[in-house]
Amino acid sequence: MLSLAVVSLTMEIPRIKQEPRREDFERFLAPLLPRLNAFARQLAGSNSELARDIAQEAIIKGFQSYMAGKLELSNRTISWLATVARNEFLMMKRKDRRIVDFSEEDGGYEAHIPPHDGQRDADNSDTREILNQALAELPEEQREVVELVDMNQFDYEEAADILGIPVGTVRSRLSRARLKLAAKLHFMVNPA
Repeated sequence: MLSLAVVSLTMEIPRIKQEPRREDFERFLAPLLPRLNAFARQLAGSNSELARDIAQEAIIKGFQSYMAGKLELSNRTISWLATVARNEFLMMKRKDRRIVDFSEEDGGYEAHIPPHDGQRDADNSDTREILNQALAELPEEQREVVELVDMNQFDYEEAADILGIPVGTVRSRLSRARLKLAAKLHFMVNPA
């Protein structure tokens, strides 16, 4: 009886390194822009010019890093860009003390509640005001996590990358922040 032996050959296929192209970066970045812009608006508060500057700086640095071969286009790119945007905002804030802390300037973060007609607009305005007040009362480290995960839909891993902290820390800060927010919002809506 003849037996056939199956030989497993593992051959490493060399990866062809493709030169970075501007078109590839632009095509990859296009669906990420709304999230990056929303995040920059969250950082800048009511200062729309600052938000544009923050997002633009992140995109420029991303493009430069991509063209230099230091940034791969992957599912981690949005985290990288958001980290750059956050760092850019903090650097601008340190450089120019005229940039008022967004939690003091406009009462906190702007809740992204879609506008509706008539009474719903008034209700949304009240809701935004209550939410902004509750968010402003949170410690900054908890407010940042709520902003990233709950308001900008970054997942825990992305938020951890952006903030430079472990995923477990993101989860615990978010849990504590949500409990505090729930208590504050309950008290604000039902004062006694």
